[in-house]
Amino acid sequence: SCCSPILPEPETVARGLVARSSAGRLKPEITASPASRTCTVACFDIAGFEALVLDKGFDKMQGIFRRYIEIVHEQVTAHRGLVDKVLGDRVFALFNVPRRCARAEYHAVMC
Repeated sequence: SCCSPILPEPETVARGLVARSSAGRLKPEITASPASRTCTVACFDIAGFEALVLDKGFDKMQGIFRRYIEIVHEQVTAHRGLVDKVLGDRVFALFNVPRRCARAEYHAVMC
């Protein structure tokens, strides 16, 4: 439509980024051409978290919750994953993006 911005193709953007960067400064996982690959998504949460918060109180659960997020982040990172988002007590992690990860499904389960 007349109000929609005209955006360049992803490949054009990627090539521009590569051209502007200094030689050798890009990580090997970053390529100039778009590619399709399978992404494994893992979701973690605390069973009965809502009931725990109601029973113990939010103030008492804050430290436990903070430590839970730290542990999940450490485990996901150790298994070559990326924490994508945290919604409440649910943590979404991605494997095989942005960097390639052989046996992504295995690493997701091992968290």
